Amino acid sequence: MFGAQWEAIGRESALCCNLVGIGVTNLGRADYTNLGNYYTAFFGLTVGLERMAKLVLVADYAIGNKSMPSPSYLKNYGHELAKLFKKCRDLIKKHGITLTYPYPNNQICDKIIKCLDNFAAASKGRYANFTELSNPTLCREEPVRQWWNEVAELILKKHFYNTSKEKVVKDFAKVSGQAMTPAIVCLSTEDGTKLSDIESAVYRKKQTETIQRYGRFYTLNIVRWLAEFLCNIAKIAANEHQIKAFFGLEEHYQGNYILPDTFLKQRKIWPILKNY
Repeated sequence: MFGAQWEAIGRESALCCNLVGIGVTNLGRADYTNLGNYYTAFFGLTVGLERMAKLVLVADYAIGNKSMPSPSYLKNYGHELAKLFKKCRDLIKKHGITLTYPYPNNQICDKIIKCLDNFAAASKGRYANFTELSNPTLCREEPVRQWWNEVAELILKKHFYNTSKEKVVKDFAKVSGQAMTPAIVCLSTEDGTKLSDIESAVYRKKQTETIQRYGRFYTLNIVRWLAEFLCNIAKIAANEHQIKAFFGLEEHYQGNYILPDTFLKQRKIWPILKNY
């Protein structure tokens, strides 16, 4: 409709939309019985969010230069999510954009970004398991362990520990353990904790349900912020500067991620819209 550049931006937007969707969906499924869901989530989120941020950079460059950047322009930013997000926050101020859903400036989201940023770094994240084969001391921040220690524990402190829900869970776990005695289990959790009895396994499972829900929710807060900014800067490029490549980009994100908290907390499968 608007040429090869418009089609390329559309393909890239569809890719990002689905990558972050795969990521948050698998975060909501991840537990110590299937660590693969964690890694699938981290891969989808790191790549999807990085490329969304780079679409922002492309739009900003096009607005300022009336042309598209060369591939080397984007390579200069590497895979560092924290660096890319800082650049995006600077660009929000530069373009005077007011968002309905501002940057989620809270400790949990900060730790999520740190974990994803580390995962994007090869030795500390994507290739951590191979690195650990030859030198275990290099991988003390193994991605899943780090997620549990830095993100999951914060979520539990805010939404689980010392609540009526935790009391109910403890009682249920105790009764389950008594009912199934002398059954034993032999499991290893995300942070390396060994579970050897039914009571502790049931308690951990209920903890995990809270982390799945809120880990997905807080991550979606980050996705929503970036998606809304990307849509806004794309509209500026398309409508105010007549850069046709960005027309309609928002269709990939508005009905999928720019949604209120109540919806983000309840929805388990992402993205929402399958056809564009």
